[in-house]
Amino acid sequence: MIIRNTTFLIAVIVTLVSSQNLQKLVIGATPVPHAEILEKAKELLGRNHIDLQIKIFTDYVTPNLALQSGDIDANFFQHLPYLTDFNESRKLDLVSAGSIHFEPLGLYSKKIKSVTEIKKGDKIAVPNDLTNEARALLLLHDNNIITLIDPKNIKS
Repeated sequence: MIIRNTTFLIAVIVTLVSSQNLQKLVIGATPVPHAEILEKAKELLGRNHIDLQIKIFTDYVTPNLALQSGDIDANFFQHLPYLTDFNESRKLDLVSAGSIHFEPLGLYSKKIKSVTEIKKGDKIAVPNDLTNEARALLLLHDNNIITLIDPKNIKS
C-alpha cells in the first residue's frame, strides 16, 4: 500500500516540480503517515535531482495557511472534504493536486475491547473539525452507538 501511494505521490510531485521548473520542493505534512510517506519518496526524487524538503506540522490549520502564504510549495495531510470546508470557512482557494490514500478512522480504548461493550453514558471523543467530526459521527452511527437523524447530510 505504501509503495503504491509513494509511486503516485512521486508522479504528482514530479509533475508539480516540472511545471514550475523547481529543483527544490518544500512540502508540509503531519508526522504520521504523511511525513513517513514523503520520506520514502524523498530518496527516489533525489535520483531525479529534486531536493524534497519536508516541513512537519502538528496541527491541521497551519499547513494550509503556510501554503496560502507561500512558505511551502505544497502540503500533504488532508482529505478533500476538509480542504473544501477549510477554503469555505477562510475564503481561500487552495486546490487538491490529487488523492493519495484514504485515512482510516477507528475507535480506540484501553478499557473497552468491542463496540458491543459501549454503554449509555460512556464518553467518546471525536475530532473538533467539521469534516472529521462528521466522519466520526457516521462511524458511531454505522456501529449503532448513536442514531443520526440524517446520516446522509454531513453537515446535519
